[in-house]
Amino acid sequence: MTYSEQYPPKSGIENKIVLLLGMKGYNKDDIHFKTSLDDVRYLRIGYWDFIESNDFDYIQIHCGTTIDEISWYDDDCGWQFAYDLTNSEGDNNVK
Repeated sequence: MTYSEQYPPKSGIENKIVLLLGMKGYNKDDIHFKTSLDDVRYLRIGYWDFIESNDFDYIQIHCGTTIDEISWYDDDCGWQFAYDLTNSEGDNNVK
């Protein structure tokens, strides 16, 4: 089962993000969305992979969504990345 099957998009904006990232060359099966314990929706690529900054700038322009990179270093896996999503009204539950 792919990440996208386990954690599918739940809104039109999330579907649009999958489309736009696919157009930029990201594997659509690796793009998935989850909700954190504090109810913030976030985007993840594969196993915490990096999204080029010009690619998430492209998404922000075309979706009215702000993407904030969250990164941390893991001694076993190296740098890991997730991306918090906020709509243009400042809501973390992107619709």
